[in-house]
Amino acid sequence: AASDPVDAKIVYVNRAFTQLTGYTLSEVVGRAPQFLHGPKTDAGVLARLQHGLGAGRPFIGQLIHYRKDGTEFHVECSLAPLRDGEERITHWIAVLRDVSEQQRVAEALQASEARYRSVIDSIREVVFQTDTVGRWVFLNPAWETITRFTVTPAPATSRASVPRHAVSPGDGARRGICAL
Repeated sequence: AASDPVDAKIVYVNRAFTQLTGYTLSEVVGRAPQFLHGPKTDAGVLARLQHGLGAGRPFIGQLIHYRKDGTEFHVECSLAPLRDGEERITHWIAVLRDVSEQQRVAEALQASEARYRSVIDSIREVVFQTDTVGRWVFLNPAWETITRFTVTPAPATSRASVPRHAVSPGDGARRGICAL
């Protein structure tokens, strides 16, 4: 029955679907959409999808799907029930948006940030960052090593989380430290 998402079968796909997946309309009509899933398709997301659809609720989530040629692609999947005049679910509509490029960029940014963090954390000189009003928002581990002062998170309203007496005026020129 169309009201049971587990039993739902594809009745139509548009040209964008065929271009995205490599499957033709005749190859997918009558099939359950699970043929798009594969080894990297997140079982947890699928469980959320099944739970939501089983309750007749829309679903939005990201999945890894697989093309006819076996290559993977990331999709944002939006599913919603279509109801008849008596509010019974007769069909489901799914919109797949290819987010592979956004995923690639996010993964590249995450890797870049990890490399940056590794470099900053291994430098033996103090590296710091302040916000636009002069509050310290970041100190690398060298701060504690050099000053023997522990870095403690400060409330957002605080001017500085580092004691003034911990920094001598000459240190700023030698070590890139700024007293606030």
